[in-house]
Amino acid sequence: MVDSSTVSSEDIVSNSDVVTFTATFSESMAATPTISLTGIDSNVLMTATSSPSQWIYTWTVSVVSSITSSTATVSGTDLNGNYYVGTESITFRIDNSARLV
Repeated sequence: MVDSSTVSSEDIVSNSDVVTFTATFSESMAATPTISLTGIDSNVLMTATSSPSQWIYTWTVSVVSSITSSTATVSGTDLNGNYYVGTESITFRIDNSARLV
């Protein structure tokens, strides 16, 4: 569900990182799917791609220090009216501590 070169193998992100979520459904979606990031945003419209079954959302990480993790979940409705709420999700740890160089 996530495609980004800025996300570490431990799924750690920090402010200013750019994360692109790609949702690929098994069939075309009737309406624009949404994505929710717990504690950050909910039911945000995703962006269409050239495929009616693939949608993206780009998140520039910018969170307050009290949020230390977030789970991304996608939902939408297919052409037959079947509602989908993703059972597949990804959880990010948000680390804005000073980095050692």
